[in-house]
Amino acid sequence: MLDPIKQLPNDIGRFLHVVADLGIMSNAYASNYVQNLSGLAAGFYSAIDPKVAIWNKPLNVTQIPALVYTPTQLDALTHAKFNVLRKKGKNANAAPVLLHDRTAAIYDSDFTFLLRMNIHSLVIDTICQRADQYEGQSTLDGLQMASMKSAMDEDMMALQKRGYLSKANIAISTTQAQQNQGRPSVLRQLIPGLFFLWRNKPLARGRGPGRS
Repeated sequence: MLDPIKQLPNDIGRFLHVVADLGIMSNAYASNYVQNLSGLAAGFYSAIDPKVAIWNKPLNVTQIPALVYTPTQLDALTHAKFNVLRKKGKNANAAPVLLHDRTAAIYDSDFTFLLRMNIHSLVIDTICQRADQYEGQSTLDGLQMASMKSAMDEDMMALQKRGYLSKANIAISTTQAQQNQGRPSVLRQLIPGLFFLWRNKPLARGRGPGRS
C-alpha cells in the first residue's frame, strides 16, 4: 500500500499484533484449562486506556511450565515481534505479564507500538464524532467551517491536557465550487509522528465518508 499523501509504502503490519503463547486460565464455567492467549491479549487491549500499553501489566493467567522462556529466547521473540508471557521479578507466584507492545510493522514505521496505534485511533474517532455533528448542515461557508475547526481544536486541546497528545494542528480546506455544490471538503489532522487524511467527507449533503 502507498500512503495517499507521502506516496511511501504504508505498512499494513501496524494493524497486526502477534500473540504466540498458551496459558492456564480459569473462569466461571471452567478451571485450569489451556487456552491460546490471543483472545486474552485482545480483550485486555480493548479495555485499557488508550495511553496505557499492554505490556508489563499482571494478567490473570498461569504460565505453562514448559513455556517459561529464557532471557535469550525473550530477546529473540521481541525482535521477531511475537508476544508471549514472561515472569516478572523473582516471586514464583507473581502473575505473568506480556513481553512487549510491538505491532508487526517494519522497524522504521511510525507505528511500531500498539500504544501509538491506540492513540491514533482515539484521535480519528474524536474527529469523526465531531465532524458528524456538522453533517447535513445547510452550508459549507466560511462560518460553518470555522465553527467546526474551533470545535475540533478544543477536542484536540482536551486530549493534549489529558496526556494523549503533545501537539496537534487541524487544517480544513474546500474550494468555492465545492462550497456551492455542497460537495466534499478535505480534512487533515497533523500530529507529530502521525498523519491522518480524511477525504470525500460531505458536510452538507448526505453521508459517505472515505478515510485513508
